[in-house]
Amino acid sequence: MRVAALIAFVALTAGWTLEPDPRTSCQLPPVSREPGKVLVYLVRTDAPSVETVAASRSVSAAEAEAPLKAALVRLLSGVTRDERLAGCGSTFRDDAHVLRSVTLEDGQATIDFRRGPFLRELAIVSASSAGTYFGGQIAKTVFQFPSVRSIRFEFDGNCKAFGDFMQAGVCIVVPRERAG
Repeated sequence: MRVAALIAFVALTAGWTLEPDPRTSCQLPPVSREPGKVLVYLVRTDAPSVETVAASRSVSAAEAEAPLKAALVRLLSGVTRDERLAGCGSTFRDDAHVLRSVTLEDGQATIDFRRGPFLRELAIVSASSAGTYFGGQIAKTVFQFPSVRSIRFEFDGNCKAFGDFMQAGVCIVVPRERAG
């Protein structure tokens, strides 16, 4: 069970929270990383399997000093109206407040969530399919930065607490190689 939950968590799949226009399929203009912008990865809501789509988000000069955190804040903020109407989805919907901190040390990005708000807003991600959406969007967004070699997830500074919530029973650290 623990291994299955961990595998489901790191697998990339499609999103589930939005009602897209059925005539579209998350067709966004091509994007690339450029100064003053970060990429977030959304999901195609009509895809029969895993499909993520990069979307570009502007960041301020101050936020550009910490682009990993800026990208996660933008991802956790959810899709824009235009992205939703284009058929894009996300596990997240105005959830940036659940992020406690983001650090990068020796190639490991540590994403620390506020346990209480996370459990109120995103408890569904402990289910296997929702967890794969969550993990996939975060992994793609975080691994856009070449300096990141792994991602560690925490609740209020406690890695095992997040692993317990995800039904893995252990601290969850996702290496770049396993994220796809």
